[in-house]
Amino acid sequence: MYQIQRFHSFLWASGGNYSDFYIHVIDHLCWMKDAWPEKAQAVGGRHYRKSPEGIEYIDQNFDSYAVEYTYADGTKFFFDGRCMDGCQGRYASYLHGTKGSAIVSKAGDIGQPSSIYKTQSMKRRT
Repeated sequence: MYQIQRFHSFLWASGGNYSDFYIHVIDHLCWMKDAWPEKAQAVGGRHYRKSPEGIEYIDQNFDSYAVEYTYADGTKFFFDGRCMDGCQGRYASYLHGTKGSAIVSKAGDIGQPSSIYKTQSMKRRT
């Protein structure tokens, strides 16, 4: 019953942070590329075992993830995610290419309008 009531915390019930939240960013970028990656290398870590109140977490989630996806044409897609109290909250997608950079989604799955830049710095020229 404990795990069912806290299903987001257990991989058998929900897949955890990765499949609950991060998978949407990955889907969007793969749809833009019109391809799915053929290879993935990843690391994850658990940084916090207790809540700020001192209560021990009983779950299976990592606090941070990093994945390097590789497509058939050699293109790389780097995904970084963290779900940690006290850290800057950001849920956005960024692209870097040979002709510039872009912010695909500024805030969530269907965030503010995209922005395209002619440089890698993602700053508007004045």
